[in-house]
Amino acid sequence: MIEIKKLTKEKVAEFVTAHLKCWEETYVGIFPPDVMESRWKKKDDRVTHITNRLYHSDYYYFSLTRNDEIIGLLIFSIIDEIALLDAIYIMKPYQKKGYGTKLLEFMERILKTQNITQYSVYVFKSLKSKDFFLKKGAIKIEEDYITIHGNDYKEIQYEIKVGEFDE
Repeated sequence: MIEIKKLTKEKVAEFVTAHLKCWEETYVGIFPPDVMESRWKKKDDRVTHITNRLYHSDYYYFSLTRNDEIIGLLIFSIIDEIALLDAIYIMKPYQKKGYGTKLLEFMERILKTQNITQYSVYVFKSLKSKDFFLKKGAIKIEEDYITIHGNDYKEIQYEIKVGEFDE
């Protein structure tokens, strides 16, 4: 059974592992191997970081589970009434089955309860996920370079109106 669950303290380590695996699947061929290795080495720091802000009211962490195993994740924040989709990942075997849309619809229901009408997302220009957001009505706000481990990568900020994922 596929479910969206609020992340609990007990599941943070599994959540971070799933995040790293998805991140690796997504960015293979984009980032050099040393970037991937560095992220895995910092896994425990990431577990501590998420555990410390797990119950902070500005940050939201949800897992997509199949029979209680994490197969995807959603991270977003609402700070000063500004919403940001920080991360959405689905493991490869579960992609293109509508789960990403379900996670976004779930997030939007929460945003609506707080009268948030739009949110931003940052996507690497080279990723196909940008096409998904564009198909859903995203508006390009800005394109800029970010530096990760000394390398520059082009990233695009999109703005999406809450409700664009209603189908």
